[in-house]
Amino acid sequence: SKLNALQSPDFELTRFNEQATADLDSLAMETDLWTLTRDASQETELPESIKQRIDENLASLDAIKDRVLARRDTLLTIQDRIVRLRGTCRENLASIEAAQEAARSQLLTTGIKPLWSALQDSPGWRHTWAMLIESVGLQIATARTHFELHATQVIIRLCFLPLVAVFFIYLRRRARLFAAYDESMQKWLVALERPISAAVLVVVLINALLDTQIRDVADFILLLLIIPLLRLVPKLISERVRGGLYSLAVIYIIDWMAGHFPAETLISRLLMLLCCAITITTLWWLRRPLRQIARETTALWPRLMISYSRLATTILIVAVVTDVVGNPLLAEVLINGTLTSLYAGILLWATVSVLQGMIVVLLRSTLLQRLRIVHLHGDELKQDLYRILVIVARVAWLYVTLRAYGVFRPVLDAVMEFLGTPLVIGSAAITPGNILILIVVIWLSFVVSRLVRFVLEKDVMPRLSLARGVPATVSRLTHYIILFVGFLLAVSAAGLDMGRFTVIAGAFGVGIGFGLQNVVNNFVSGLILLFERPIQLGDRIQVGEMICVVKGIGMRASTVRTFDGAEVIVPNGLLVSNEVTNWTLSDRQRRIKIPIGVSYGTDTGRVLEILAEVAKQHPQVLTTPSPDIYFVGFGESSLDFSLRVWVDQNDDWLQIRSDVCVAVDKAFAEQGIVIPFPQHDLHLRSVDSGLGPVLTVEGGAHTSGRAAPQTPETPGAPQAPKPPQAPQPKPPATGGDTRET
Repeated sequence: SKLNALQSPDFELTRFNEQATADLDSLAMETDLWTLTRDASQETELPESIKQRIDENLASLDAIKDRVLARRDTLLTIQDRIVRLRGTCRENLASIEAAQEAARSQLLTTGIKPLWSALQDSPGWRHTWAMLIESVGLQIATARTHFELHATQVIIRLCFLPLVAVFFIYLRRRARLFAAYDESMQKWLVALERPISAAVLVVVLINALLDTQIRDVADFILLLLIIPLLRLVPKLISERVRGGLYSLAVIYIIDWMAGHFPAETLISRLLMLLCCAITITTLWWLRRPLRQIARETTALWPRLMISYSRLATTILIVAVVTDVVGNPLLAEVLINGTLTSLYAGILLWATVSVLQGMIVVLLRSTLLQRLRIVHLHGDELKQDLYRILVIVARVAWLYVTLRAYGVFRPVLDAVMEFLGTPLVIGSAAITPGNILILIVVIWLSFVVSRLVRFVLEKDVMPRLSLARGVPATVSRLTHYIILFVGFLLAVSAAGLDMGRFTVIAGAFGVGIGFGLQNVVNNFVSGLILLFERPIQLGDRIQVGEMICVVKGIGMRASTVRTFDGAEVIVPNGLLVSNEVTNWTLSDRQRRIKIPIGVSYGTDTGRVLEILAEVAKQHPQVLTTPSPDIYFVGFGESSLDFSLRVWVDQNDDWLQIRSDVCVAVDKAFAEQGIVIPFPQHDLHLRSVDSGLGPVLTVEGGAHTSGRAAPQTPETPGAPQAPKPPQAPQPKPPATGGDTRET
């Protein structure tokens, strides 16, 4: 702690020395200037008052220079003392690490009497009590030294704690309001029912994670955390396992007392055995309620606790055996590691529960609900923040557990040695660490890109008045830029030689010339689509005979969805080089053309009026542009009209067309206007004698739904041309084709 505390003063002293040196340089320049002025005044006739003022200035500069030199000498003396003290601290730390390494090397040796022999030579209780008082006094002195060395930080934290407590009180009040109409808020309200305890827990844990110097007083602070934990955690767990929590509190106090004695002393060994006995009993008792909870719920934590309790029980039994046979050092490592891991798990779980409740309440607050990203995607944000909290808690728990067992440094050294082992491939040497850094940085680039694009697309872009398609272009370009910068950072962080990438780029260029032309063509075409925006997301386009909707524009290809539900991958080069029909490029308006035929003899003016009225009454037909109705000509069987209307619902134009056709048919039926079947005039030159009576009717004509067969005089002989006839009105259709015989 003292070594860490000496870092900041040394930095400040160095800064002061640099400032003093700069002041001396400035004084030297001022002195030279006034000295030249005095020399010049001797050659010219100046008043005595001016000469006297010049001498006074020079004297003042000399006095200031002497004070600055004295101050710098003092600073240098203090800095030299700090350097010596830091060297002493380093030597002491090296001695401590050597002693710890020697102790770790003797963990598997039994150099102490077994427990039954140590009981016969036990010291008196008076000596044990004095040792406890001395150890507690040393811990208090260490805490006081820590607070003296970090007085400013302690005061800031003490001032920060009441603010956090007030904030949690506000969160509890908001949670109660939300829980009044939302039952899902009840479990988060439980996590905020003790706001002061929650504030103490969160502040202490966050400071412990961010400030490594707090480890010097970690035992003292964790002892103070027992009270807020006993007030907060019982609210978060089932009543069936609360007894185990109170038992763990007793175990921690006993373990704290055992930590004030050397591991080889009898009192320490007995206290550790007591801790093991109570812990094993508690874990064995917790197995039954945990199994019941595991059967009643799908949560993972009861099953993890059952597995952890089995492992912890096994380790503690081994610790008991090693302590009894005469190896209390190994027993202390095993017991402290297991109990510290258990304490850290409870602390971190309680902290995560409180922070999760805080996140839920904040995301439902009026202030954050004004943000589109929170209002529309609050659940997704909540799940992402949950994952981050869980990951941080797991990493912190793993770190504390490894340190508690005393294997953090060996594990870290082994991992660093493995990551630093070079892998020689030809003339290049790559380490697993470089590969890991490269992968992690690129992965982080994708994560950052996803987060930035999510914020831009869901919250920033909708607030800006941008043309359609610009948000997608900005989002895609942001993605490319972040990935490119991330790749450069990954290469630099991995320590790879950028000069070698020149060779790779040259080889890549050769590859482009031979086989990657289409890939580059499609990539450049994708950039053209992003900048020029001839097609955009959601556009209805026609590529060849395929009509589809654009779902995504990628680096190499775009994804479109047909109306049959199929998703088609179209290369970007095809969309740029070929003809593409875009029905929704500038707007979503579309003209619908409906051909209509009525029987001959119908009033054409009345038909035009009816069609105009039908188009006017449909709510989805636009009035601007106005509907167009045309009488387009005389058909073979009908008078032909064309109704042309505009709609702005491009996605529903088929349904609108169907509705208009139904309305036209209904209006014609009400007005008695007939839509005829196709009619054909058939003239027979000869008929079989047996069919004559059947086909003959009064007037020589017969109307039938089926045409009589044509029997030419000579098979295959051409028919004579039809003689010209005067136009006659055609009768209305009667349900079938009209045939004249």
